[in-house]
Amino acid sequence: MNRTQEQLIVKAFFEKRIQERVLHELASPKKRLDALSRLCHNYTTTLRKKI
Repeated sequence: MNRTQEQLIVKAFFEKRIQERVLHELASPKKRLDALSRLCHNYTTTLRKKI
């Protein structure tokens, strides 16, 4: 996915406290899987409750 699109999605839907970490992990080929795994398995604490 385009990096700019990923940044927009993270800023719009992820909790503020974790946004920078997720962006860092998405940018790194080695850590990208960690970010995606967190989204799949810990979405209740990763995603915002209200938009």
